[in-house]
Amino acid sequence: MKSSESDKSQFDDLKRTIAKLSSDKIDLANKIDEKDREFEEYLKIAEMAVVDCTDDFRVMNTFGAVDIVFKEVIKSFERGVNLIRMVHKITKNFKEKSDDPNISPEDLPEFETTLSTFVTGNRDEKDLKIVGESEDGEIFLLLWKIKRSNRMFRNYFRIIPSNAVIESAQKHHAIQIKNKEKEFREILNVTNDGICILDSKSIITFMNDTARKMYLSNAAEVLKKANIEGKYFRELFITEDVEDLNKRLNFNTSAITSKSIVKYNKMTNGKDVEFTVYPIFDKFGIISSLVIISRINSRHDNIVVSSNLDQKKIAATIKQLLDEKQVAKERIKELEINQKWFSKKINELNENTKIFHKTIKSLYSYLENIPLPISILQLPTEKYEFVNKEFETYLGKLRSNIVNKTDEEIFDEKLCSSIKEKTVELQKTNIANEINTESVHIKQTLIYNENHNPIQIVRVFVQK
Repeated sequence: MKSSESDKSQFDDLKRTIAKLSSDKIDLANKIDEKDREFEEYLKIAEMAVVDCTDDFRVMNTFGAVDIVFKEVIKSFERGVNLIRMVHKITKNFKEKSDDPNISPEDLPEFETTLSTFVTGNRDEKDLKIVGESEDGEIFLLLWKIKRSNRMFRNYFRIIPSNAVIESAQKHHAIQIKNKEKEFREILNVTNDGICILDSKSIITFMNDTARKMYLSNAAEVLKKANIEGKYFRELFITEDVEDLNKRLNFNTSAITSKSIVKYNKMTNGKDVEFTVYPIFDKFGIISSLVIISRINSRHDNIVVSSNLDQKKIAATIKQLLDEKQVAKERIKELEINQKWFSKKINELNENTKIFHKTIKSLYSYLENIPLPISILQLPTEKYEFVNKEFETYLGKLRSNIVNKTDEEIFDEKLCSSIKEKTVELQKTNIANEINTESVHIKQTLIYNENHNPIQIVRVFVQK
């Protein structure tokens, strides 16, 4: 009788100790949750999904942008569903992506094989890259980081344009811009109109052959053949009087300040040349460049001049080209910034997770030194998450052969049946109970989270 009372007292003390540890664990979890809630906003902005799963990849908890990453399967994306199957469906791909361009798709490993190796191994985390294709045929790269969290796994998903796609887009934009520039140069070089383009700093970005003849006097023959793109506009008129040069520059300034078209005439090589300055605006309404179109004034010259292109159409075409170049540059820059930002936030979350894991480890170290066989099972999988040294000795098995296994994998069928019956009763009634057989005496109770949902089973094996 005294022994029974002593066992009961010892068990009650143990329950209180475990409850206190669990309370401390919950307090810490609450602090981490505050960080998680803060990070939840980052997740939505970064369009990142986080999924907790069992070691057989059954979904347990989700948060973040699950509705974005798993948009195509969101209706069937629920607790208990197979996560790998969901990834297959959204990517339509079974292969990892390699950074080695020399590896053919046939030689790439299937990511399910990689995950299996990771689960059975000792690594704490693994990064996967999977090239996917959406229902609309858009190619993307699924970044998948999986981290070991006790016997659970936390998965981070982010869909971004793959490096190959970014590089391809950059090359595509570069080729497209290059072809456009070549096309416009050819068109603008055959016109009888002179065309000169200046950027916001009055640096020449383009000048066709006709413009050189209309701008430069015969005395500046060297400049007519030199590469003048990249030079300041004023450098073209080193042979002109300062007064004439200032007049030219003032006309350009007038177009900028008035934000309107300005025209002026200037005698060059004995011919009266009409110059029209067009301000070009960016999407914010700020002048980004000037297009100066020049032509010989036929009223003062008997030569009949025919213009191959209307001046306004030329200015509009040039603006379109400049806008396309700017859009391409901004898009590439945006992708690069997003990738750096996302990487930084992932690192921040990883640091929080490390702190959490370190604290859990210290809590378990306390249980490790208690002179009673103790085990903790994770719910809902009912797999052993933790066993102390006494438990190893009691069963005569190594911890590695116990952790992450179920009762069915450890005990005989008869004992499993008794344990199962009492465990079902425990979860149904939420009342601690005991399992008494000829071979074992087990006391078990539930551990709850802050929402009073059962998350673990604590068992103490009492010597018979």
